[in-house]
Order: sequence, then C-alpha cells, then structure tokens
Amino acid sequence: MTRASSWLALLLAAVTAGCAEWPLRFDALWPLEPHDAKESTESKDPRPPPPGAFNEAVSQANIRRTICTTGWSAAVRPPAAFLHETKARLMKEAGLPPAQSSKYEVDFVVPLGLGGHPRKAENLWLQPIDGPWGARTKDRLEGKLRHMVCSGEITLREARDAVRTDWKMAARYYLSDRDLLMPVE
Repeated sequence: MTRASSWLALLLAAVTAGCAEWPLRFDALWPLEPHDAKESTESKDPRPPPPGAFNEAVSQANIRRTICTTGWSAAVRPPAAFLHETKARLMKEAGLPPAQSSKYEVDFVVPLGLGGHPRKAENLWLQPIDGPWGARTKDRLEGKLRHMVCSGEITLREARDAVRTDWKMAARYYLSDRDLLMPVE
C-alpha cells in the first residue's frame, strides 16, 4: 500500500467510523500544530489557495528529464517582474495594504518542482511567509514530495494531489515530527 493510499484509507476510516463529518475538517482529525501553538503576530492566509494547474510539459513518463533534473525549477520560474506584478495584484484583491507586502510571497499551489504551471492564475496564490503554516513549512513539504517522486516512493499524481487537496494535511503526513515542528527561522 502506498503512502497516498494509506492516507486515503485513514480518511475513509475516520468518516465511516463517525469520527469525522462531511465536509472533513482535517484539523479535527489531526490536531497536531507545528511549531509553537501560542498566539503570534504572523500573517494569516488572506485567501485560500486556488485549485492549482499543471505544466503540460511534465508527466510521470518524463520526470527524469524534467522535475528530477537539477535546475528544473529555476529554468521554468517566471521572471521577477512577473512575480512582482502578480504579488501586487493579489495583495490588492485580498485587500491588503502594500506596506504588508514583505509578509507574503507568491506561491505556486502545485510547486514548479512537481510540474506546477509557472504562470496560470489558478496556480498562483498569496502565501504568508512566517508562521507555522507559512511558506517555509510548505517549502519543506515540496522538497520532500519532489524527493519521493524522483526516488519512486510515490507517483507524481500522488504528490500533486497531496499539495492541491490540503497541503497542511500532507505536511502532517509526509514530514517527520522533527521537520514539521522545526522552529521557523
């Protein structure tokens, strides 16, 4: 049984046992909070992430020539000017003042390292940099999933589904407690 199928089995068992109601609240199923659970002043998610989008040039059949090649993400990353314009637009749409710009980054829902589309709006969202569920935690998850795909532990589809469906739940599942609970620098 793969990790993704055991993850789905866990969810199915929780629903059928009456431990969870639909729609699922993953925080109720898995109450572990990374880092310090105390109140903090970190930035909050201004909006939930969009559904994500894939780069059509990446498939399970060609991962050795694409995402598993050193430098792939840097080669497909959009220019800084595009990301700056996108960030300004997303900040405005979220009703955030430009002065808070340094607290957020433009994130790829499906990361470039897993074949996410570098420019489609449905793959770009404004993510807080700091905090237990900020960019650093998601970056750890993305690196772990890419490693697992490239080593054959999980499929590209399993990794993409994990980050698209609920990346926080995926972080709880795929990252070790040490990685998940690691203090944010």
